[in-house]
Amino acid sequence: MTADTHLTRAIDLEFISGVRAPLALPTACGKASCYAFSMEHSGHAQFWQLMTQLLQAAGHSPCSVHDALRSQGADLAEVTRASLRELLCREGYGFGVLFDADPAFDLIPCDSPKLLFLRDPRDMLIAMYRSSLHSAGANSSTRADGAVSTAPSLTEFLQLPMVDCVIDRYQRFLDHWRLQPNVTLLRYEHAVLGWHATAAEVAAALHLSIEPGRLVSIATGTPSLGDQPTRHEQLDEKALTELEKRLTGIRAPLGYASCGLLTLQPTGPPRRGSVAGLAQGANISKLFEHDPICNHRLKPNATAEMHVLGRRVVMDVDPTGCRPVIGQPAKAERMFWVYGCSFTYGTAVPAEETFCSLLQARFRTLRIENHGIPGFSTSRSLLQLEGDILKGRPELVAFCWIEDHLKRNVAAFDWIERLSKNHPPAGARSKRTFPRAALGADAALQIGSVRVPRHDLVGLDLSEYAPDAYYLDLVCLRLLERANAVVTGYGGHFFVTTLSSKLSATLSTWLAERVIPVVNASLNGKQYTCWPDDWHPNTIAQRIYCERIGDYVERRLNRTSPVLGA
Repeated sequence: MTADTHLTRAIDLEFISGVRAPLALPTACGKASCYAFSMEHSGHAQFWQLMTQLLQAAGHSPCSVHDALRSQGADLAEVTRASLRELLCREGYGFGVLFDADPAFDLIPCDSPKLLFLRDPRDMLIAMYRSSLHSAGANSSTRADGAVSTAPSLTEFLQLPMVDCVIDRYQRFLDHWRLQPNVTLLRYEHAVLGWHATAAEVAAALHLSIEPGRLVSIATGTPSLGDQPTRHEQLDEKALTELEKRLTGIRAPLGYASCGLLTLQPTGPPRRGSVAGLAQGANISKLFEHDPICNHRLKPNATAEMHVLGRRVVMDVDPTGCRPVIGQPAKAERMFWVYGCSFTYGTAVPAEETFCSLLQARFRTLRIENHGIPGFSTSRSLLQLEGDILKGRPELVAFCWIEDHLKRNVAAFDWIERLSKNHPPAGARSKRTFPRAALGADAALQIGSVRVPRHDLVGLDLSEYAPDAYYLDLVCLRLLERANAVVTGYGGHFFVTTLSSKLSATLSTWLAERVIPVVNASLNGKQYTCWPDDWHPNTIAQRIYCERIGDYVERRLNRTSPVLGA
């Protein structure tokens, strides 16, 4: 590790008391500083140990601010704001762990990488409560009247001023996560079964160059978190109600589902392998029911399970037949509907981690609806939209695109063959149909159907009869043109966003000529998937999708009034 000669190993700190004292720092590296934030009872010690080893492995200089001050008998709260700014703005360090966003976020450079390692606020408060009971038991005393003092109940504990302070800190972290650039949210719950996923997220967020074997070694050697997520449904009803009440404003925006829908429910060792691209043990067919036009649709209130990267993930459907969007307002004047396939639905990640839920946390005045359905494409999204539009007029509509949609749109031979392999050879399914988009006279769009399954096609080499790329692009263009006409026809705004691969130069040019916006959110590579368990986008990808789509939505909202078409 090399150090810049103009960076010193010490800084002269000024304290509120007026005293000045030198603070010893490790040698700075020649890289930009980054910052780690967490809270008590949230595994911050283990997280910082992981961070320290990752930073050192990549040639960075970790600096534990609290430990450095504590070694001199001082505390961060005693340092003046100006002196704290001088400390935190020094280049070449990985500062951490900081326990509050105020005033640190206002002092450090806005574009510096910042990591928030946070825990479900309900679990945080329950852990604090249990810690207080342990302390009270160790220091129990008898009152003057001879009675032994009793510990407060959880409901009573939640009324204490210290709980207000915790909630305020969560709110500050939430505000900065939503409003400031370069802030990455890492979840305690994802590290309960091991630090491997978190280590990969940290390395990606900070652009650390670490050999994969070394990354695995660091994650494996980091002490495990001892405190598991709380089974909230086991709390008494009064305490549960009060817990939800106190945390209403921060729980959902942070992406934590209501009590009973836990972010993580630990199971045994992860099951490796895949079946048709899905993690072993998954049976997402439970989510679907027959649709006479689109072949299948999501079944209201259905659930299914997957075991992905060491955790049990619940695939769910809300009462309206959509993937739940956490924090979604019951009603809103402005709506944003998102259509697509399994990448949009969020296969292999819980509802709170889908980019639709993350967008909802960012745009609280919008009602965002996730209309993504696994297996769908541009053609079936259009059929969905034309039916849904009878129920409402969303201000924004996005069609999410992956390259596989091109063949699904036209019911290409190889797609129908693949679909047929997963269907039984007899029974009700033999009477089903699959939408097929095609071009008629004058290249006009036509949508018909073909019969599925077609077991007579299984095993046949029909590659010579595959539609060419130009035709696939032209059909896709006609589908997007019609979707755009539907939305702009009532004054809404339509756009396309790519999630994987990229549009051809021809299709991109056609869309630009027709003034149909395209947001490039495409990510490619195993690091953005749940590999080796599943090939769908992981939580890192979902956050990047949210950032890129959110930036476009924000620009669009800032240039329009709440009135459609303004």
